[in-house]
Amino acid sequence: MTGAPSVYVLMPIDGLHLTCDFVIYRSALFGNEPDYVPSRVGLHDEFAHPYHYLSHLSFQQYLLPDLAVVLEADEESQRELRRVPDKRLKDFTCLMFELEEEEWVDLSLPGSQHNNNALLERVCLQADQILDVLRLYLFRPGEDRLIGQAGSMGGGVCGLWLGDEESVRFIARRVSPYALAQDPIDVSLNDVRHVYNDRVFQELCSAAHKHLDDLDSTLQRVFSALKAFRESRELQSWEARLRHLFTIAESLAKATPEQHLHGPALRQAVAEVASTCWDDGFRDQHSFPDVLDVVRDLWDNVRNAITHQLTNPVALRRDPQEDLYHMEHLVVSMLRSIVCHWQMDDALD
Repeated sequence: MTGAPSVYVLMPIDGLHLTCDFVIYRSALFGNEPDYVPSRVGLHDEFAHPYHYLSHLSFQQYLLPDLAVVLEADEESQRELRRVPDKRLKDFTCLMFELEEEEWVDLSLPGSQHNNNALLERVCLQADQILDVLRLYLFRPGEDRLIGQAGSMGGGVCGLWLGDEESVRFIARRVSPYALAQDPIDVSLNDVRHVYNDRVFQELCSAAHKHLDDLDSTLQRVFSALKAFRESRELQSWEARLRHLFTIAESLAKATPEQHLHGPALRQAVAEVASTCWDDGFRDQHSFPDVLDVVRDLWDNVRNAITHQLTNPVALRRDPQEDLYHMEHLVVSMLRSIVCHWQMDDALD
């Protein structure tokens, strides 16, 4: 595979249908049919050969003895590969990026079961951190669909391909008892252009390619909250989702991790953090409820009831979908507002 980066990662993304190609800083997203129109730039060309080679094979073809010369897969990976739907990588929107130098893998050495487990977890964390930026800017309040985990191949199995000029290693593990049943989220070239025009998207894309420990404290909070927000959307119970969202919002409201907020001061802090981007993306563009009124209502009538008491949610006599709509919009507004202020502060330094 001449021309490929030192060690590249190729992963499918379940729940996303990208009808064009897209670059997130140093990562390339390859779209998929139907209605796919290639729109590749230099980074896609860099990954073109390995992507073309690997994406046209069906998953079951990877098990053929003829491919064992160039494709290494441990026993557990082969077992999981037999369980997933027999698709091809080109049936998915795919993410490709190069591993950082300190993470390079010697693909000439057999990967032990333990090392492959750790490698899959580490790479998936990095890939989902990259996708979390896209999730943030594609999110619309009230949207009940989500972009699945990086590497999701269906059936709760997560997999990735690691390759260099000589060989490829495939690793797959069952990571969830659940499978994403929704139709994929459609993202067109117009959506991509809209995201690129956002004032802070590019800065977050750059930061997403770094390890969490290498980021400043503000961005560490942002990416930790993005991960928690993603996980909240995967929960089945609206009550559990709301608890998760209240925790995220209260964490983001603190000026420092040690700060302790409660009562009116907590509500005021949450509203102030969200206020910069509160009006963005509301479903009714002509009517924006006051952010402090929304925060007071949610904390007084929902948060305290489901957090401090074993209250039957039905007894609250609330519309759970409306509360989720406002809580998700609140958390996303807080995240976007924090990043906007971070960008302005960074520009002044």
